[in-house]
Amino acid sequence: MNKIYKIFAAMLFVASAASAQYYYVPYPGAGTNPGSLNNDGEYPVGGGLPAGWTSIHAGSAAAPAWSSLATIPFAFQFNGSAVTQFKVSTSGVLTFTTSAVTVPPYSIVALPSANIPDNSVCVLGLRGTGANDNIVTKTFGTAPNRQFWVLFSSYSTSNANIYTYWSVVLEETSNNIYIVDQRHNQAYNVSAGIQLNSTTATAIAGSPALQTLAGADATPADNSYYQFIYGTQAADQARLKSVTVNPYIVHPVPPLLRVKS
Repeated sequence: MNKIYKIFAAMLFVASAASAQYYYVPYPGAGTNPGSLNNDGEYPVGGGLPAGWTSIHAGSAAAPAWSSLATIPFAFQFNGSAVTQFKVSTSGVLTFTTSAVTVPPYSIVALPSANIPDNSVCVLGLRGTGANDNIVTKTFGTAPNRQFWVLFSSYSTSNANIYTYWSVVLEETSNNIYIVDQRHNQAYNVSAGIQLNSTTATAIAGSPALQTLAGADATPADNSYYQFIYGTQAADQARLKSVTVNPYIVHPVPPLLRVKS
């Protein structure tokens, strides 16, 4: 009987793992970056972006192109499996399928899409066509709680008058993924989320017409972000965001005790 129970429990575990995928928690108007580790200003490469960022694609891509391969600087799991490298398209797709050849086009599509490689994080609607359009990376924090940022710096869109800054963030230990809406001089739409394959994706509500939220502030003060978590979301879930405590707490004075004579 005990063996049967163990086999049944194992079958339940496998079934649960197979059905698990990503869900997300939105932080609109967060006014900060996830974990507050990255406080660098949001500027173009060579035009105010702080030191320490590494460019993996320098823009001027008239047709969509892949970046060079980049290595994640810590152990990281995507969809429950270890990944070590990735590449990024100038059309706004970070993929862990490093063997992918076809580049996602410069268009906004609903997720999932056959135009997107398996195992990808998407911010479709971006175009790396300008001379200042860089994809850059940088690590923040200390082990075991580091974040690896992949920033679309001073990127273009289908509207030549718009510049935009978005980031995809990989987080050590938690294996969380963040999509960060950072800076734009004009609102526009994107299609954002995580695609596991051509039939399975977790898209942010509003995609493929997700409205940008950040303004033109070059600090995190107007940033919003979306936290993607691997697993099955609980039916009832509460999360503490902040606590406000008065500096002084005044207790009421108890009534005087009356002694009967």
